[in-house]
Amino acid sequence: MKRNDLFLKNDIIYRVLYIDEPKILIIDCVKKIMPYWIHIKFLIDSKQITEDELLEATGIDLDAFKCLSLEEQAEAQRLWNSISNIVLFIHKDSERKMIFKACCEEYHVSRDTIRKRLVDYLVYQNIPIFVKKVKYKKTKELSDDEKNFVNFNYL
Repeated sequence: MKRNDLFLKNDIIYRVLYIDEPKILIIDCVKKIMPYWIHIKFLIDSKQITEDELLEATGIDLDAFKCLSLEEQAEAQRLWNSISNIVLFIHKDSERKMIFKACCEEYHVSRDTIRKRLVDYLVYQNIPIFVKKVKYKKTKELSDDEKNFVNFNYL
């Protein structure tokens, strides 16, 4: 086991962020909650998975992020800068809390905003995840009854 390994246990994907025997700092990649310390034996009976399996399970398509405009790249970098100091101290609770507060004040954002950015980064370990790409779902074809209903409402 090493840092940034992904594990699947009981349909939940965990990422190992830090190892401090006999504890590990993990993040739940499905619920996307703040990381927490747990005993290393917790992941003994889990299956190691790949980054691609994580992306598939969470429905994220990083191919959409490959062709970012300069503005989008700058925005992703700006958002990354707002949490980069916290990431360095993710395993040290007291320092993390202090830096967390300083980042909120410096970037004029709420704790929830910083927390969301931090968790998104820790789950995917990818800066372009901050850029919101619109995903359009395919619309289904209307049935004849639905078409009649729509037409009737316009009369």
